[in-house]
Amino acid sequence: MAQKPCLADLPLLITGIAKPFREQIRLAGVPAIPFRHGVAAAGARGRFVVFDSRRVSSRFDARIAKSCGLETIDIAPLDPTVGSPISRDRHANSHGQRTGSPSFLKSLKDALESNGGVWMRVADYPFPFQSLLCVQKHAAVHPSAQTIDKLFNGLPVAEFFRVSNSRSNDWLFDSRHRATASSSNTAAFAWARPQYAAGLPFFDQNGVKDGFVAEFRNAVDGRSSEFPLLGRVAWSEFQIWWQVRGRICFEAWKQHGTYTVHTDRGFGGFQPALELWRGSHVATLPLSEGRITFEDQGLAFARGLPKHPGGFTAACADWCFTMRRKRAVQLAGARIAS
Repeated sequence: MAQKPCLADLPLLITGIAKPFREQIRLAGVPAIPFRHGVAAAGARGRFVVFDSRRVSSRFDARIAKSCGLETIDIAPLDPTVGSPISRDRHANSHGQRTGSPSFLKSLKDALESNGGVWMRVADYPFPFQSLLCVQKHAAVHPSAQTIDKLFNGLPVAEFFRVSNSRSNDWLFDSRHRATASSSNTAAFAWARPQYAAGLPFFDQNGVKDGFVAEFRNAVDGRSSEFPLLGRVAWSEFQIWWQVRGRICFEAWKQHGTYTVHTDRGFGGFQPALELWRGSHVATLPLSEGRITFEDQGLAFARGLPKHPGGFTAACADWCFTMRRKRAVQLAGARIAS
């Protein structure tokens, strides 16, 4: 079995990072711990320090990190909101405290990979699922929008999926993945395929009887072979899974094509999945308790999927940013007109 090098590729060591960015990293399932803890704790020390040069204390920690031979990644250049209409709109800014910025996780991933690091995350769903259909048998226990958003620390996931459940959700996908209906498939299936490919879940909110989720829910049983990695769970079970997922932290090392991953927490009876990204390609494998090793050459990478490397919460945050940007531009235009 391969021996672990001294410094782990993950978790990331973070210092001086604003809450929206910390939340995006956490919701993405990428392990991260405070810089001071990572340096002090033997065996939990990572080699990548993520800092914000706009903060004095963060710059100070970055200098300490460099003196210890650690790699540093500055998020200031990764924040596209600087100088944008959004950064000048107080209302949009306060609303956006939960969302960060749309390219942050993708840019962080690119910076990490360009410095020789790896982008691994706990997948959004248990292994081997690519998406989940969350349903309830009794209308009385269907989750409200507030209940859904609370699970994701205020991120407006319910609104995101309410819009995506509409009959014009092409804004979610580029031309390669847009929904197209034909005589051989229903409109609901044409709508569902790109959502499934993108790894988005299907939330049945408040027992809605119309809309694409309802149509898809009623039709999928007879054509489940088209969605082989779609799981069906009750909302209550999804809540438990998401809470368990949020407590999973792992350490990861890569050395000469061999990966070593270590976890020290139980999974509450679930089988989590681990995503390993390389550029736009992703490999998915089961995450086991304790220590596992796997070889680079034995991984099967999927290509061309419209998945976000930060998962569906990152896709939701991107949507929030887009809506905020539109609003900020509209307000800026209104001020000029007045």
